[in-house]
Amino acid sequence: MKKVEMHCHILPGIDDGAEDMKQSLQMLHIAMEHEIVGAIVTPHGSARDASRERTEKIRKLCRIFRAKAEQQFDVIFPVFPGQEILYSSDIRRLLDEGKLLTLADTRYVLVEFMPEVPYSTLFAAVRELRMAGYVPILAHVERYHVLREDGRIEELIHDGAKIQINYSSVGGSWYSKTTRWCRKQLEEQNVHFLSTDMHDPLHRSPDTEAAEKWMQKHLEPEYIRMLVHGSAREILEEKRRKKLKSDKGTR
Repeated sequence: MKKVEMHCHILPGIDDGAEDMKQSLQMLHIAMEHEIVGAIVTPHGSARDASRERTEKIRKLCRIFRAKAEQQFDVIFPVFPGQEILYSSDIRRLLDEGKLLTLADTRYVLVEFMPEVPYSTLFAAVRELRMAGYVPILAHVERYHVLREDGRIEELIHDGAKIQINYSSVGGSWYSKTTRWCRKQLEEQNVHFLSTDMHDPLHRSPDTEAAEKWMQKHLEPEYIRMLVHGSAREILEEKRRKKLKSDKGTR
């Protein structure tokens, strides 16, 4: 099944993901073998390194990467800029100032937290970003053990959060508590996005096969389509509508 990636570290030399363009293209080759047909790229961002220079560097790397992909594989692989942003009280202002990136220049923001984050911080962050007009997507929620208490993830969704889980966590061993929890959230349809969170070709690669095998046995086809590309395409559709509106305003 064709997939659109919305959480990955495939751009070269900008964070703890791909070290160089050669490794970026190796990751892309694996991704395409798993039917990933486009990506919103999400280098790490935080209040500490936020700047317009960094966001422009990400945009430039997207253009270079697209060109290299076409040259290497003779394929058009759409790539859109974004960031995985470590939450702090400053990110709302920094987003407004253009010093941190939303996903594909839309209202959607991919936000991560430290694993030991208290639930009160998650709740307050969702409220803050929603009130500012953004749509917070909580990155790899399987890492936040405070969400394993009954009702908490549902409460955040009710308040406007979107939930992202990594394929690798879904495709793990049944003996893993994390894998069992992730599968339960999928069965209850508490997840909006599945992503590889790819960092390198070997240890954190864009391999989706094990997760897909489990999903095909346990989830409805329409929900699977939403998880692997439908929700990401909604983000890109918002980008398209925003561009059309902007183009009309300049005529």
